[in-house]
Amino acid sequence: MKKINFLFGIHCHQPVGSLPGAIREAYFNSYLPFIETMEGYPTFHFTIHYSGVLYEWFLENHPEFLEKLKVLVRRGQLEIMTGGFYEPILPVIPDEDKLGQIEMGTEFIKKNFLKTPRGLWLAEQAWEPHLSKTLNLAKIEYITTDDSHFTSAGADEEELFGYYVTEEEGYKLNVFPVSGHLRRLVPFKPPRETIDYLKSVATEDGGRAAILADDGEKFGALPGTHKWVYEDKWLEIFLKALEENRETIETRTFSEYLDEHRPAGKIYLPASSRAEMEEWALPVKAGLKYEKVVEELRSFGKYDEYRQFVHGGFFRNFLVKYPESDNMHKKMLYVSEKISTLEKGKKLGLSSEERDDQIRLAKQSMWKGQCGDAYWRGLSLRHLRHAVYENLIAAENEADKVARGDQKFIEVRAVDFDKDGSDEILVSNNLLNCYFSPSRGGCLFELDYKPANFNLSDGRLSLQDHFMPVNAQLSDLMNVKYKELGDFVTGPFTVMVKKTGSEIELKLKRKGGVHTGEKVLPVEILKTVSILKGQSLININYEITNLSPFLLDAAFGVEFNFSMLAGDAEPAGAGELEGCSSLKIVDEQKGFSVSLETGCLDRIWRFPIETVSRSEARLETVYQSSLVFPNKRIILEPGAKWANSLKLLIE
Repeated sequence: MKKINFLFGIHCHQPVGSLPGAIREAYFNSYLPFIETMEGYPTFHFTIHYSGVLYEWFLENHPEFLEKLKVLVRRGQLEIMTGGFYEPILPVIPDEDKLGQIEMGTEFIKKNFLKTPRGLWLAEQAWEPHLSKTLNLAKIEYITTDDSHFTSAGADEEELFGYYVTEEEGYKLNVFPVSGHLRRLVPFKPPRETIDYLKSVATEDGGRAAILADDGEKFGALPGTHKWVYEDKWLEIFLKALEENRETIETRTFSEYLDEHRPAGKIYLPASSRAEMEEWALPVKAGLKYEKVVEELRSFGKYDEYRQFVHGGFFRNFLVKYPESDNMHKKMLYVSEKISTLEKGKKLGLSSEERDDQIRLAKQSMWKGQCGDAYWRGLSLRHLRHAVYENLIAAENEADKVARGDQKFIEVRAVDFDKDGSDEILVSNNLLNCYFSPSRGGCLFELDYKPANFNLSDGRLSLQDHFMPVNAQLSDLMNVKYKELGDFVTGPFTVMVKKTGSEIELKLKRKGGVHTGEKVLPVEILKTVSILKGQSLININYEITNLSPFLLDAAFGVEFNFSMLAGDAEPAGAGELEGCSSLKIVDEQKGFSVSLETGCLDRIWRFPIETVSRSEARLETVYQSSLVFPNKRIILEPGAKWANSLKLLIE
């Protein structure tokens, strides 16, 4: 009689920073009813992975759920996989953190379920060949990944009914190819279709494995699936059908199959990830025609054609396409390196035990900041990005405590922060991080208020210098319909850094041009930024010099972007303040305010920056930041200078 081994696995996760109630809703709609249903079918063997975000939530809110899992593990029905505890995209975090996050997940499972996990859930199916060595060193025996990774390596679909061995420097890893066909069947098609498919791939020797490993949220958490899976009894019907066909279809955990069968062969997989990641990483120049083709392939369910169409996008290029993601990623690398250096340094001041505890806290916060969702598919969601920065800044604060105690300090570093070949200038004291990019208009690209663990410029730039026509209106700026007369917004500035005992001063200078009619007038901007030790105040002084023999007549303004969480509150709405030289924004949710004194730039425009994103159910408008634009018409005779001072205070 023909037989087939059916390996059924699911993965459950919610991002760090999920909105209140999101995990609770997923728990009652999906996670709990799924396990309660499985309790009634003890012969159904399956494998599951929960991220550490969920484990922490279960412990705090429903510890009885873990007891249910323990029962299924004890009776041999359930195998639990490990993973990076806070669901990082493993290839893009340091090896030290890969091992640390996996160890944290593994130790949690050993402590709570008295089993050592053998398999690892690969977040976002993001694979690179070097992972074989790292995972082997972490004592991982197997992973699951999309069958498209295998076909990209030249494997035929008919060969993907078992596991393969890969290696890096001789460090081996077993890899199970997940059937894309089964992912599309379960749980969206009637159970009979899956049963018929499983029977169709059964063989006389019974050695084949049909492999499914997919998101657990499909079983009740996605829109419409709770009714289909539980109220309409899809899952129970499916499990009963498997029981009725046990002679042909045998359900196994991944480890059970691994122990009972030899590998199908050896393979080397190329760098790849989920199809959606590769699609989103493709360059913008693909354009509307590309988007239309993708949408049509999705609409008609042509998955194989869609997968082939998006193949060629490499998920790391998401960091190139989206600077907001890249800045988070480079901040994470910067904080990770800071903690690693501290851990390996001399043990001064604190006792060894106290020091180790603080470094452990710093690492855990930093690992939370590595949660992968905000770096790609959740990038447009302000609260997820905030959670990443909140944890990274908290980790940095913990590291500073180890290194400096409670001392006030100020420091400056010139470092290629974003790894693009140009140095950025990083100024920090005990209250602020101020990161400047001389090569990008001398802008302020990150402003952290450390007491609140808050990045005020998340995803948006400040201190950008605009020249506009004198008749430009607020609506022109809002709709990007004005003409930019200068070349200072993105042009490179030179920088001179001066440090005294209690102050860092940056002199950012550019000789550029301003278009007036048919002429381009040479103009110089010198902006001097000073930051003091122990203060959350930034002083900004401007000098604009008309270097031409002609009259300069233009509107000049300085762009600031403040990424607050209370996006629906004032001053997030659009408006214009005439004859006003100061503005205050209060974030009541986080308990701090931002005050901006604008000097003689006494016309202040403000409006929200919003994006449109697609959720599972609909298109949504999402608040990102509040743009504040103090500006003024300036008229300069040949050789004349214009000066102004601004102050930015956070408290």
